[in-house]
Amino acid sequence: MFTYTEPVGKTDNKFYGILIPTASLMTNAIGNKKYSLFSLGQDLSTVKYEIIQDEQDKMSTDYEFLLEIKGTLYLFVSFQNQKIKKTILLAKPVNKRTLLPEGKLKPVTEVDYSQANKYKTTRFSYEFSADSSKIMIYHGLSDKDGMLLGYGFDLLDENLKTIWNDDAPLPIKDRKVYELEHFAVSNSGDIHILCKIYDSKKKFNHSTKSKFKWIDKSEIQESGVYDYTLFSIKNKGKDRVEHPLEIKDKFIRTLAIGCNDKNEALCAGLYCNKQSLCVTGCCSFILADKAGADLIAHHAAFDVNMIAKGLDKDDAADLKDDIKSGDEFEAYNYEAEPIILGSSGNFWFAGEQQKKFIKSNSNGKQITTTWEYIQEGLYLVCFKPDGSISWQNKLAKFEHTADLWFIFGSYKLHMQNDNLFVLYNNFPRTSGIKNPKKAVAYVATYDKDGTETIKKLADIKQSAVTLIPKYAGYFDEKTMVVLGFHNRKYRFMTLSFD
Repeated sequence: MFTYTEPVGKTDNKFYGILIPTASLMTNAIGNKKYSLFSLGQDLSTVKYEIIQDEQDKMSTDYEFLLEIKGTLYLFVSFQNQKIKKTILLAKPVNKRTLLPEGKLKPVTEVDYSQANKYKTTRFSYEFSADSSKIMIYHGLSDKDGMLLGYGFDLLDENLKTIWNDDAPLPIKDRKVYELEHFAVSNSGDIHILCKIYDSKKKFNHSTKSKFKWIDKSEIQESGVYDYTLFSIKNKGKDRVEHPLEIKDKFIRTLAIGCNDKNEALCAGLYCNKQSLCVTGCCSFILADKAGADLIAHHAAFDVNMIAKGLDKDDAADLKDDIKSGDEFEAYNYEAEPIILGSSGNFWFAGEQQKKFIKSNSNGKQITTTWEYIQEGLYLVCFKPDGSISWQNKLAKFEHTADLWFIFGSYKLHMQNDNLFVLYNNFPRTSGIKNPKKAVAYVATYDKDGTETIKKLADIKQSAVTLIPKYAGYFDEKTMVVLGFHNRKYRFMTLSFD
């Protein structure tokens, strides 16, 4: 089993990250499952790491996350107190020289699960405001089937002091199912929640298909099984407003969310024509930071040549014929990145075409299963400060990987001076699973007009190092740190953006 990294932050001219063994992602895996904190000097010559222990302050704890907040590293762990039926999230600082926690754990928040029927676990996650002055801690209670039993939020300042908190902040009603998809926190402390709404639990259970069929007047009709809505929670939880996110005669396929320096909530994503799942355009919604503000919405269709970008001549011709005749022309799921903010008030959306499926093989004695992943084109859209579209483009790429190797088929976005950079791995567009060692790393650059320039970094096969762009971090605003992997050994590289 190999190990990959997640960036924690940069401070004192060092890069900090978490080493995550892939064995920890699989229930029955054999091998190291311990998380470790590491530091890396700018010369890449010194790496120090320390294993994060399961026991903290003589308590059996579970690692949750490690954050860099205003130059201080904090370790967050959880402890389940079965006597009082509460799960407690605790934190303590980490010494940046020794990489060891120091001092005593201090409670951050606690979750009461005494009234939660069929409770199994509590999941914690976090979100920073744009200026990192606010941290939202989310907690969700789930049962053994993964269904949400309860949830809540704690908004903290940079000293981990609670500003306000709330349980079950959404007005769940009409027996609908709400899926909390993404969160955003404004610099002023407002929380915005991007939700999918399903009319029933039955439709929610079909959500992986994104469509649902039912019989109405002896005809089989099709519709998107969900709608999008934005919940805004302001004034320390006292004011709650729901904003449906809609475009007439369109089905919004996927959205991302963020907040800018003006405390506006920004949503951007991709849409399909009604009764279709094929993406044909992009959209944005802006909610101003004032009471009673209405959503400002924009949308624009994609050029058919851009949709077909990356396909060979025959496949492109077939796709264009399908679009012209109104037929379904794709079968992707879409994974959206968080909104990217620019220095001029512009913001960017990135959404990747993905397919995920499972294959079974039998040798006559046993059956083995393999998860396969195909990650293809990346839609990129730049929006002006008012939400109108500045430019659209599509990065043509291709990755076909299996099981945990999917992390090598990844990309990383970087913004500098309103130029967008994409570091990504690319594979030959042929059938079959690809070995990550055959990947080639590229950097695509999009200038202020959306003009695309692609530069090949290195042939990974020749250098015998496989890059993992997704988990890259930074030494500073212009220098990216990328993990490479070869024969169970780590190889770090830096990329400078001028």
